Amino acid sequence: IGWEGIRRLEAPLLDSMELAISRAIDAGRIASRPPGPLAYFLFGATCEMAMIVARAEDQRASQRQAVAEIGRVLDGLAIT
Repeated sequence: IGWEGIRRLEAPLLDSMELAISRAIDAGRIASRPPGPLAYFLFGATCEMAMIVARAEDQRASQRQAVAEIGRVLDGLAIT
């Protein structure tokens, strides 16, 4: 389907992530910023983590590690 086809398929997911980030900003959970760049960053990281898990010899262990790492990144965004 090509690169552009993949981007069209991903667009609703990316839009949802951007909306969630906007809501987190509005709620004061993360610092104010344009939500788009962070959405692209997190979406890309999530997709790469999924590829690592899919290719891992021990997918369960890899998934636990991926979820833990994504959690640490998200925790780092939180306003305390």
